[in-house]
Amino acid sequence: QNVPSDYVIKLDGATLNAGDGYGVFFRLQNYDNRPSGYSFQYDPGLGGAFAVRKWVNGSEINPPIALNRPPGYTWTGVPRDVEIHVKGNTYTAFVDGQQVLTFTDNTYMSGGVGLRTWDKTSVCMDNFSINPIQ
Repeated sequence: QNVPSDYVIKLDGATLNAGDGYGVFFRLQNYDNRPSGYSFQYDPGLGGAFAVRKWVNGSEINPPIALNRPPGYTWTGVPRDVEIHVKGNTYTAFVDGQQVLTFTDNTYMSGGVGLRTWDKTSVCMDNFSINPIQ
């Protein structure tokens, strides 16, 4: 839980093998069953979209803070490199080196990192890292 305020999260070779999706929490508060913070996720339930959700006391706030539906995107069964830059009040997500979302919000200015899954998801990755942002 000793994470700097500004950081880069990397998931290398993350492959969704089964289920509906997975997400990465950042600026995470409350490391129990009632998290607050943000999550970047791929969500087929939103029409195959990349989304950032704000969480308050364990509840996802709708609609998503940021949303991008790339046309014809294949997520399941394909290794993807995911990178999230967390700096000040600006957050930028990249998949395979391409920027897919960016947003600003002042709600959570510090906090940790975590992973989330739902609906019997199976995801594997080659590497997971958190480093201070350059």
